[in-house]
Amino acid sequence: MAINTSSVKTGPLAASANGADGRLLIWLPIIAGLAVLYVPTLIDLLSGIWSSDEQKHGPIVLAIACWLAWRKWPAMWQASDAQPTSAAGWPIFVFGLLLYAIGRSQDILLFEVGSLIWLLSAIVLLTRGVAALKAQWFALFFMLFMIPLPG
Repeated sequence: MAINTSSVKTGPLAASANGADGRLLIWLPIIAGLAVLYVPTLIDLLSGIWSSDEQKHGPIVLAIACWLAWRKWPAMWQASDAQPTSAAGWPIFVFGLLLYAIGRSQDILLFEVGSLIWLLSAIVLLTRGVAALKAQWFALFFMLFMIPLPG
């Protein structure tokens, strides 16, 4: 008896049998929450300080940091498989939210944009653990260069 394998999908995005759908679904509410917080910030930055000659590197740094995180994504999943998540992410998450709230309400871009790094670090810790954070450390560190400095 022959088994028809022509309908079997392979690849990183195509397998509910290996749990890839569940791995992608967990990130949808996280992405939605980050979009609610940071799309207004990005609009303000693009129409404001990132259009000045001194800060034009901001969107380029953000794009490169996103690419670095995407490139390390498989290594992050592999390193954090069967690893415990870290409760240390909760205080970091609260600190990041406070930093964002202060920055947004007082129009302090240093806090508002800097909070993204804290929140992303906390989310990685809470969802995948310390091993995942170690895999993504450079992308998060590189984001420091997109924070607009005062003055």
